[in-house]
Amino acid sequence: MNTKEAEQFWNYSKKIYEPLTATFLFLQDRFGLDVNLLLLCFWLGKYRWVLTDREFLVLIENVMPCRDHLIGPLRQARRFTKKNDDIPNSENLTTKILSIELEAERLEQMILINALSKFCNKHTDNVCSEAELTVLNMRSYLKAISLEMNQEIKSAVEILINSTFVKE
Repeated sequence: MNTKEAEQFWNYSKKIYEPLTATFLFLQDRFGLDVNLLLLCFWLGKYRWVLTDREFLVLIENVMPCRDHLIGPLRQARRFTKKNDDIPNSENLTTKILSIELEAERLEQMILINALSKFCNKHTDNVCSEAELTVLNMRSYLKAISLEMNQEIKSAVEILINSTFVKE
């Protein structure tokens, strides 16, 4: 595994995610989208790489055990403790679970980078902008999970793209 590349992806993801947390979480909670795969769409666009829906399916299969058995249960536990003030020291527990959950998210990103390294590097020409390539990757991701780009998703994607990329 390329640890350096995984670290770069993690740091890049934090820069993209932090100002747009609400939009990413909306897509996650409303449509079941994997935020790390959405962030990967940005990463791929940055390096002018567009994946097919089949390649996204391979990535999804690679991270599914981590999502289902680690990240999902941690998120569920964190949200449970956050909502229940009757749990003694729930705020401290929520913070600790969040820390572990973030490490699990980071692990998922390592799995993605490792799986991505097995694909051929298919870089595109310079015709499309980084923003357009990011959207192409998002479309491939949505197609992989058989989800239509409805108006709610389109609006959220526009927020992500317009907030991340400066219009020329």
